[in-house]
Amino acid sequence: MALLICLVGLPGSGKTTFCRRLLALLPPSSARHVSQDELKTRVKCERLAAETLKGGGVALIDRTNVSEEQRRHWLDIAGEAGAPVDVVRFEVGLEELVRRCDARENHPNIKPGQGRRIINMMKGKRQELSGAEREKIREVRVVRDEASMEAAVGYFLDVLLPGEGGAGAGAGKKRKGGGGGEEEGDKKGDKKGRSRDDPICLD
Repeated sequence: MALLICLVGLPGSGKTTFCRRLLALLPPSSARHVSQDELKTRVKCERLAAETLKGGGVALIDRTNVSEEQRRHWLDIAGEAGAPVDVVRFEVGLEELVRRCDARENHPNIKPGQGRRIINMMKGKRQELSGAEREKIREVRVVRDEASMEAAVGYFLDVLLPGEGGAGAGAGKKRKGGGGGEEEGDKKGDKKGRSRDDPICLD
C-alpha cells in the first residue's frame, strides 16, 4: 500500500534508527528510505518520495521536518499520489540529543562538538502540527524511548503486513512495560484516530 511516513525530530532523536528497524522487517523493495543526509538535497528526496508512492510503496521521510513549511512539501506529495500520511514524532531530552550527536563518527552534516549549537538552532525553528496539517494526517505516533520506538515499529508492521502473524502481528498493541507509541494514540486520539500534538519536551 502507498503510505508516506513523515518523521519529525531534532538531530540525534532516533529517526534513522527507526527507519532501519522498520525497513529490516518489511519485504524488500516495498519501502524506501528517503534520507536527505544521503541524497543531499530536498529536491532529490521529493522525487524519490513521489516515485515510491506512485509505485504503491512506502516512503519514509528521514529529515528533521521541524517546521510547517518543511512538512508541507511531503503532505502535498502524498496528496498528489492519493496516499495517506502518518507522522512519527521523536521526543528526546536535549542532553541526550547532544550526547548522541557528539558520539557520531563521519556524520555528513554534524561534526563532533557541533551538536549543541546545531540542535539549539533547529530547536528555535520547531513548530507544532497545525490544524490544517492535522486534517491531512491519518495518525501521529510518538517515540520517546526504546519501548515507544518498538511500539511504533510494531504499529507500522501491523498496518503494512496485516494478518500475517509475523514479527509485526500485535507488536503495536499495549504490552507490558511499554510506553508512548500506541498507547499515546489510543488515549489522546480524536474520532479520526489521530493523537493530539502535545508539546515536545526537550529539557
